[in-house]
Amino acid sequence: MMLNCMMLGTTPHGFEALENYLEDVPFAALSHRCNSLKEANTLLQSAQVQVVFLGRHLDEMKSPPFAALEPVNKLPLLVLSYPGDAAFPFVIHAIEVLSLPFTFNSLYESLQKIFNLINMEDHTITQPEQSGAHFILRCDNRHEKIAYNDLRYVEVMDDHILLHLHDQHIATTETLEWIMSRLPVSEFMRVHRWFVVALRHVTHIGEDHIQVGPARIPVTPQAGMVLAARLREQGEF
Repeated sequence: MMLNCMMLGTTPHGFEALENYLEDVPFAALSHRCNSLKEANTLLQSAQVQVVFLGRHLDEMKSPPFAALEPVNKLPLLVLSYPGDAAFPFVIHAIEVLSLPFTFNSLYESLQKIFNLINMEDHTITQPEQSGAHFILRCDNRHEKIAYNDLRYVEVMDDHILLHLHDQHIATTETLEWIMSRLPVSEFMRVHRWFVVALRHVTHIGEDHIQVGPARIPVTPQAGMVLAARLREQGEF
C-alpha cells in the first residue's frame, strides 16, 4: 500500500527537505498541499489521505490568538482513517511529531510506524476503497480513461509523465503525486523516484531492478524489500 500524504499550511522552518525525503520513501508520497482547513476538508472527504503534515500559516490560524498555537520547531503528523460506519467521513486516530534536527531517518521511522499501524492485523485503521475500475487523466486538450488493470507502470520523464499501458503509452503533464493519489494503494507502489509500478504486472525482482514484462525498472534496496514482501503476501512470488 501507499501512504498518501497532505501538507496542510506551509512547511515549517527546518523541515524544507521534507518533499525530497518523501521521494525516497517507497511507501509514501506527498499528494496534496492545502492552505486552509476548508480546502483540506473538501479533499479529505473525497480523496485517499492517510497522513496530514500540520504546517504553518493556515488561513484560519493567521490572526491572534490562533497564530500562537501554530507548531514551532516541530511538525505534527495526523493519521487518518475512513471507517464506513463513522458519523464523519474521516477520523483522526493518532499523532506523530517530528522535531528538529529533521533527518531522513526520523521521517522514515515515523512513517514506518504509521505504515505498520495501518497494516495491523486487527485493522483498527481501514483503507478507503477506490471507486470504479478506472480514473480520468487529462492529456493536453483531451481526457483519457485509464483502467487500473491495464496500467503497467508510470514513468517520470523530463517534462511530462508517461503511463505505460498494455498496448499504448499516454503522456500527461499532471504531476506524479496527482496520479498516485488516483491509484488504488493496494495495487500500486512507488519503487523509485521516477517509477510507480502495478504489483500484478511485476514478473521478476532483481537486486537493483524489477521487470514489468520486457521493461527493466530500477528499484531502491528498501523499495525492493517492501515490494517483495507485498508480493509474497499476495501470493505472487
